[in-house]
Amino acid sequence: MKVGKGVAKLKMDKKEARSVIKYLQKKGITPKAVHQDMAETIGGDSSSYSTIKKWAADFKRAREST
Repeated sequence: MKVGKGVAKLKMDKKEARSVIKYLQKKGITPKAVHQDMAETIGGDSSSYSTIKKWAADFKRAREST
């Protein structure tokens, strides 16, 4: 998803970000693609790639809580 000109960047807290990571991981989206999408959508407030990769791995191993 790309953000067009003039569209405000979203603010997202950590729990919301983990929920998005969990949802996209369950859909089979790679951590790299999740990071790219979140960085484009949220900007500087997005999680780092290493954080997204860690959470995606945790959710893949059946972690349920965010």
